[in-house]
Amino acid sequence: MIIEKWANYGGFETRELIVDGVGSPVILLHGFADSAETWLAVLAGLAEQGRAAHAYDLPGFGSADALDPGPVLVQLDRFVSAVVATHRAGGPVLIGNSLGAILALRAACEPDTSIKKTKLLGGTCSMSSDFPLIPMRNSRCSGAHGHVATSVVTLNGTAPRGSG
Repeated sequence: MIIEKWANYGGFETRELIVDGVGSPVILLHGFADSAETWLAVLAGLAEQGRAAHAYDLPGFGSADALDPGPVLVQLDRFVSAVVATHRAGGPVLIGNSLGAILALRAACEPDTSIKKTKLLGGTCSMSSDFPLIPMRNSRCSGAHGHVATSVVTLNGTAPRGSG
């Protein structure tokens, strides 16, 4: 069963879709101009497997609060950091599509992260420090701290509903 609740992360009120379960919580981050609803089929599948999972409306999208004036990535990073901190004890797994993939990768690169794994969908991310949207501390984020396994998945034109 998918439960909907409202919560505040990083100063942004947002909608959270939750399935109860066991194991490392799966955190699902949607793409640009989308919402947590893009993950409904994935949430249903994880519920059938008995896995804990959470999908969020990112600030500025879906039913979440609007972004504040100023740099966007800083605000989205703050939001994702607060979400991850909520699940720190469980060693969360981040799965992101499009913009969500960028945010998952940036979060995984934080030196004190509790993130166990990331899955990046949609081919929007580069593991290079030359990619202008993802400032990195070094050129291979997945090896930067030695404990976050990162994989990039290209879906050959197929992505979660409404991905962008």
